[in-house]
Amino acid sequence: MNRTRITSLATLTVALALALPGPAALARKKRESLIDSVVNAYESNHSFEVPATGSIEVAFSPSEGSEALVVKVVDSARTELRILAYSFTSAPVTAVLLRAKKRGVDVRLVADEKNNGADDRSGKARAALSALVNAGVDVRTISVYPIHHDFWGLANS
Repeated sequence: MNRTRITSLATLTVALALALPGPAALARKKRESLIDSVVNAYESNHSFEVPATGSIEVAFSPSEGSEALVVKVVDSARTELRILAYSFTSAPVTAVLLRAKKRGVDVRLVADEKNNGADDRSGKARAALSALVNAGVDVRTISVYPIHHDFWGLANS
């Protein structure tokens, strides 16, 4: 693991430790209060930001902010992006990854083979992955699992 990744993971761990209440605070407050505040913030904003040295934002489903959050994170990447995806059909995400590659970001993507290959009836996934490959993005598909139903990304910004 390189120094940047170790520093990022350490920062994330410290941020979570600072953002979450300790055992004494939990004894004084109801455990649901933190969960309630996250749920309420998510329902009103479709994302939740945890104040700390850095920030953690969470969003769910394209119509509720996840696509916009992915675009924001990819646009903020400076040197590298690592992405796992189950279904890769978003034109805005493809476009932002192409922009990142063009500005020198090392982009690598692993996607589910079946969902983006054999079962891609619309052709959108193959077109998106082909555009990335043609731009020099390291794209791989995975078929070792019945489905590779992950979506996450790691960006250093």
